[in-house]
Amino acid sequence: MTQARAKFGVVLPTLTSTFDLTSSAAKTAEKNGFTSVWCFDHLISEPEFYRLLDVNPDSFKLLETWTTLTAVAVQTKRVMLGTAVSPLPRYNPTFLAKIVTTLDVVSKGRTILGVGAGHHKPEFELNGFPWKTVHERIEMMREGVEIIKKLWTQSRTTYIGKYFKVKEAPHEPKPIQKSHPAIWIGGNIPAMLKETAEIGNGWIPYHQTPQEYEEKWNKIEETAENAGRKPKEIEPAYFMDTCIGLDEKQTIKKAKLYIEAGHEKTFEKIKQHGAYGTPETVVDQIEKFMEAGVKHFVLVLVPQRDTLNSIQLYSEKVLPQFI
Repeated sequence: MTQARAKFGVVLPTLTSTFDLTSSAAKTAEKNGFTSVWCFDHLISEPEFYRLLDVNPDSFKLLETWTTLTAVAVQTKRVMLGTAVSPLPRYNPTFLAKIVTTLDVVSKGRTILGVGAGHHKPEFELNGFPWKTVHERIEMMREGVEIIKKLWTQSRTTYIGKYFKVKEAPHEPKPIQKSHPAIWIGGNIPAMLKETAEIGNGWIPYHQTPQEYEEKWNKIEETAENAGRKPKEIEPAYFMDTCIGLDEKQTIKKAKLYIEAGHEKTFEKIKQHGAYGTPETVVDQIEKFMEAGVKHFVLVLVPQRDTLNSIQLYSEKVLPQFI
């Protein structure tokens, strides 16, 4: 069997009031050769992001991540199921460990835990979670990951940290995946690169040019080696905005409309962060990221209402180029 040069996942359209589109997208992605499906883990999102995906920014109709992924798990058989990404400072790590274990059991070993330190202050404050400094949030994320790994792999867990304390905590059943489900870390600031190198099984940033990605991935590899880890143990992934269509001019026009609404920057300044245009153009842009080190692309399909058509076009015209 030929080894794929790249894997592809898709962020499911959970910014909607119904589950129908999300479910259809997951099943369509699996049927058409995608490796993974992902859900944003937020209670609210930035208004700009709703505009990016062509959703009313005042509605805040956002499906809860883990419930959605569990429902998707029973409707699929093969695709991996990931979070994009779970902000650990607003979770109790023992509870999150149990949630992820349950999904791993239900899905028969298909869970990826994407984690971050949290970045959207209103999401925390409006929902009663304390908003700490970035340094403190990263420390909380680190402690959370360490506790979760222990719970997944030990019969009893004791952990006395600065933010979290666990005493002789049991955790049964264990996840299906051994030694445990992969933990992918989002973020691209130096402190998050360090955490990825030391405790992550994958890196999945957002908003990078190929050059930026390569520089940061090289730093992760160097830091991992210095920490006694093998860089190949860390999967280099990327959340990539993309708008695909058969008409180059019309597709770029549409992409420009939503990208500028969502990122509040000119399309020309940030178009290198993603892949936009006809399948041929998109393939060329993906190749640049592959040269920078990306092995697993997680597509943020713009706009959200085009999700099913975009998945189909990717499967017919793009994915075959990377197998």
